[in-house]
Amino acid sequence: MKLAVGWRRWSFVTVGVVVGALFMVAHASGTLSPGAVTAIDATLLSGEPLAPGTPRTVSLPAVVPAAADTVTLQVSARFAARPTTVLVCPGQTATCADGLTVPTSALASGLLTVELNASRSVTFASTTTPVSLTVRAVAYTTPTPTPTPTPTPTPSPTPTSTLPGEPWPNATTTGVPPGTVLTVHTGDLRITQDGTVINALEIRGLVRIEARNVVIKNSKIVGRYLTSPMSLLYVNDPRYSVTVQDSEIYAAQPSAYVDGVIGQNFTLERVNIHDVVDQIKIVGDNVTVRDSWLHDNLHYNDDPYHEGPSHDDNIQVQAGRNITLEHNRLESTTNAALQVTQDMGPVGNVRMVRNHVSHGSCSVNLAQKSYGPLLGFVFDSNVFTRTQVHAGCAIVVDASSRPNLTLTGNVWVDRQPVSVISRP
Repeated sequence: MKLAVGWRRWSFVTVGVVVGALFMVAHASGTLSPGAVTAIDATLLSGEPLAPGTPRTVSLPAVVPAAADTVTLQVSARFAARPTTVLVCPGQTATCADGLTVPTSALASGLLTVELNASRSVTFASTTTPVSLTVRAVAYTTPTPTPTPTPTPTPSPTPTSTLPGEPWPNATTTGVPPGTVLTVHTGDLRITQDGTVINALEIRGLVRIEARNVVIKNSKIVGRYLTSPMSLLYVNDPRYSVTVQDSEIYAAQPSAYVDGVIGQNFTLERVNIHDVVDQIKIVGDNVTVRDSWLHDNLHYNDDPYHEGPSHDDNIQVQAGRNITLEHNRLESTTNAALQVTQDMGPVGNVRMVRNHVSHGSCSVNLAQKSYGPLLGFVFDSNVFTRTQVHAGCAIVVDASSRPNLTLTGNVWVDRQPVSVISRP
């Protein structure tokens, strides 16, 4: 599922409806030259207000080189009082006709490719009503130069070393593969037959696993309206199990009650989970999360479930053993990327390897509570951004559990080593 020149995709989400199409934003030349594609991740706007008649021009960050001829943006807009279009135009004026359709009171999100001009900027405008706008640059292309023969070969320069795990999961490597045609299933889905395979389904309801060796792939789980705490995918009986691959899980109708996945005996591979409070809650053994992107948590200052602000986490572990978190991108939380509580039982044999970890009060918070010291935790080659509420707090752990942590090769994005904070 690598980004390839020649296709562009976008989608927007309404209440219970997903519409997909292919399109491209370009300036007057109307063509894109083939070239090399480079994946990046740079936030241009984050929840910024965009009102009609007040366009917003954003200069591209330095991570997009001067030689780039196109940039691919992940554009998300929400909170429209009535239908509107967010125009996405190259340059410094909103004179183009292409953009993202935003339904009333719903989330719209898509990948848009813009052909760059000399100004190296992009202008956004809402046509009819204010919206909240988030924009990330996820890739760019550079022209393929005409090869020139060299009379004398020269030695290749030594390549710059990469951080552990690069490149990390993003919008182009997770979720439903482009071109997949989804069949809509309206209502909750209860799976009771062992070995069931769900393929290319858009499930507008909740999924409950009551069978062994279930597989869900190339699908979306978008939920329904909730009035009490629920999860979009639930597998809580230790007799049952599920594997989810190349899929997207999010709340089409966001609320403070909705989580992503709750349970045990599940494997997630190349899954994009967003717009829920907690993406994953682990309450038992045998869980693997690999090559997945967990981001854009819902957060409420007045959360009825918590009697205060939301305690949103990417991954919360209440009990369980044999847990592997490998090569994921974890970000956008208020509380923690990984929160271990032992609220329901002991937690041990946890491996966190080659992940890209951001945000949270502390990014990793390990609390032992009444079940005693945590046992068998391995943190290896994870990369942390310096985005925590408490500066420099990548990992915090109760002092009596600190001897049971094995740490190797964990660094900040500036390649400085990560240290652990011990809590009395």
